[in-house]
Amino acid sequence: FTGAIVAAENGDLNRLKVLLTRGLPISDEKAFKGWARFGNALETWRRFLSSPSAPMAESITSAVDDVLISGKVVVPYFRSLEAKAYLALGQPEDALTILETALDNARSRREHWWLAELHRLRGECFFALDAQMEDAGQCFEEAASIAQSQGALALELRARWSAFRLPGSTSNTRTRLEHCLESFRAGLDS
Repeated sequence: FTGAIVAAENGDLNRLKVLLTRGLPISDEKAFKGWARFGNALETWRRFLSSPSAPMAESITSAVDDVLISGKVVVPYFRSLEAKAYLALGQPEDALTILETALDNARSRREHWWLAELHRLRGECFFALDAQMEDAGQCFEEAASIAQSQGALALELRARWSAFRLPGSTSNTRTRLEHCLESFRAGLDS
């Protein structure tokens, strides 16, 4: 399901559907209940992206709760999908609540690999709330710092781009974004 997560993050719904169509039957056949729950949550996310609605967002919440029951890792990732759904529906306050839970999950489970994205999404929620641009900027900087310390260049690039989109972003913000983009391009060339 790693490929399915990558497809989901890239918004490649066709690839996601193909991978889930292959992976879910194997999970069921081999009785890999945890993997089946992951696949079901990703399938619910795919359906939400195809047709965003409040009932679909609630379905994501149920699917993520099923992943949590499995006791497996990647719970913060799935919580981020849930938060993105509510953010897409114009409910940033609900998304912030979900992200606080995701951050708590990440800390308690010692799943730090998605922390940068959780902080970036918090910033996106504050950005959506308009009046909280300073909080948004702090979240984006925290996300970039975490991503940089983890060597997660793609997540750093996301955070830098989000910070650059803020009204009144400085030339320093632009320089950091350009440097990150150059590093990303250099990595693609090697």
